[in-house]
Amino acid sequence: MPISRVTTWLALDILTAAALNGEFNQVMSNCVSLTGSENITNKTLTAPVFSGTVTGSYTLGGTPTFSGTPAFSSLSFFNVRRYFYLADDFHWGAVTTNTNTPFGTFALMAVTNAQAGTDVRVLSTDSTHPGAVQLETGTTTTGYASIWPGSSTLHTVTFGGGQWTQEFLIRIPTLSTAGERFTTRVGFFVNNNAGGTGDATEGVYLRQVDNVNSGNIQLIARDNSSETATNTSVNFTANTWQRVTIVVNAAGTSAEFFLNGSSIGTVGTTIPVTAGRGTGIFACSVTKSAGTTERTVQLDYLQVEYIPTATRT
Repeated sequence: MPISRVTTWLALDILTAAALNGEFNQVMSNCVSLTGSENITNKTLTAPVFSGTVTGSYTLGGTPTFSGTPAFSSLSFFNVRRYFYLADDFHWGAVTTNTNTPFGTFALMAVTNAQAGTDVRVLSTDSTHPGAVQLETGTTTTGYASIWPGSSTLHTVTFGGGQWTQEFLIRIPTLSTAGERFTTRVGFFVNNNAGGTGDATEGVYLRQVDNVNSGNIQLIARDNSSETATNTSVNFTANTWQRVTIVVNAAGTSAEFFLNGSSIGTVGTTIPVTAGRGTGIFACSVTKSAGTTERTVQLDYLQVEYIPTATRT
């Protein structure tokens, strides 16, 4: 299920633990607000937001134990052994081409092949999308630009030990055509060639170019360069912000992809689960292969969630 934006992630962590330990009869979904004095018995809660305090004594899975009148807003209740979350809204300030300095929450780096006009830069888009980054191909037939973890060895994500969810907004002002062709890749991967010119050795991501799959989006899983590609029947809408969500299940046996909240397909093989062959937490690349008119890809927020199968020890 796609991530819902939640203001109180600490409460979500506590209730997720409760759900895993049988305190609630179903996994949380949507949104509920509890204020003041409330009794909760065998209820389904989705992305709850709490205010006030909880009275009495409560034990969730043995650890932690709450007694008295603890407030859910206390940082002491957040336990990254059971829940992991990172977000970035791309308010980085200036980002220079081919910078070796990590930027943002995810410590991403910008890289281009230094062709005429290639760039990665932060831009202001509109009042409803504060903070965005733009990848620019420049004005050659081989220009590329990408943001990535910065090293082909930074495989920090290995699937199979819990559910991973990644979500972001993407806008492609002008889609790929035969005369101005470019490939967009975005999702869980690392640019193993220190650029943006090809596919990753390991990863779970989207790929789109006009001359493959009738120009529609492909869903990609790659493990040790072996690839599974699921062809979809949908494409990005030009010059329109669209929400992409990638959910890799806890076992690492299936990855489901969503566009604006609707499932567009799954991949069930060659998902990297082998120790030593992990992938990157996020990357996006745009690579030109025909035409000399600059093409761009824009990203707004990025968020990644990890819920381990078992408490990390």
